[in-house]
Parts: sequence; structure tokens; C-alpha cells
Amino acid sequence: MQLGDTYWMQLSRTSGMTFLVNSSWSGSRVSSYNGDAVSTFLSTARVTSLGRYGVPDVILIAGGTNDWGHNYNKLGSYSTGPVYNDSVTFRGAYAMMLFRLQQKYPNTKIVCLSIFPRSQGYSAANNQGWTQSQANASIKKIAQDFGCYYIDCTTVAWSSDWNKYTIDKLHPRPEGCKLLAECIRK
Repeated sequence: MQLGDTYWMQLSRTSGMTFLVNSSWSGSRVSSYNGDAVSTFLSTARVTSLGRYGVPDVILIAGGTNDWGHNYNKLGSYSTGPVYNDSVTFRGAYAMMLFRLQQKYPNTKIVCLSIFPRSQGYSAANNQGWTQSQANASIKKIAQDFGCYYIDCTTVAWSSDWNKYTIDKLHPRPEGCKLLAECIRK
């Protein structure tokens, strides 16, 4: 897949936005067991890297699928702040990430995307006992608690033809990225 085929570049072209930074890492999670590991979404280095070409107007967050799939962490409780120090559970780490992003970029619109379609389905529980549906409900609630936007991407129709839209029933092909970009743009 070429860079122009990714959902964020297709979204940039169709929405009129200018793409500044890609800070996605293959296999990375929102949560972390070693506090500020660089690869996690909530790391100081990763949060800072989003502003390397200027303060972004919009930040899109597509996190949670690897937290669910890697089975390392519990779903956890909702954090109420004002201190956010739970980097281990999914809910705690998601809240910590949004807190850090808002501290660094107070005037930026933050858009939290649901977990994208996976072949396991949204009601399948991982080894820690939580489902993608629970993760998506958590993302939505935490986004609302922080005054961020939430986009439900669960309706992207990859399951209508997994082979056409994805490489492996998880990672999208250019055609799948097009559907995802359209969902986000709408």
C-alpha cells in the first residue's frame, strides 16, 4: 500500500485538510506497563511528536485494537481526575492520553475513533474478559468526558467482503481505507 492509499491521506484529500504528522506505530497500544514507553499512545514523546510541524488543528486517534488484541491489560475503571496516573488499564490509559493531549494542545480538536472492524466481531471477549463493544463504549464515554469528538467506525462495511477490503480481516487495503475515510469525513 502506498502512503496516498492510507485512510488519513484519503481523508486529507477529500476533506480539504492538510496532513501534517503521522504518529502511528504498528502494534502500539494506548496502555503501557512501563509508564512512558515511547511506543504507547500516551507517551510524552509521542504526544510531543504530533506538534513537530506546528500545532495541529485536529488530531485523529485510532487506538484500542491492539489493547484488545494483545490481551495484556484489563479494561479498568473510568478515571475521574484531576490526576491521571493509570497507564496500565485501557480506560485509565485512554483518559491519561487525552489529558496529556489537551495539556499540550489545548486549542486542538481531538477526534477519537472507535476500534475499526475486525473479523472477531465486536462481542468477542479477549483473554482479559472485555469486548471491543466495551472498548468502544469506553472510548466514547471518555471522549465525551474530555469534551472530545467520537466517531463510530463500526459501520464501515469491510465484513461485506473481507478479502476486498482488508489484507487479513484486520488491516485495510486501499479500498478499505477509502470506506474508512468516507465514514470519518461524513
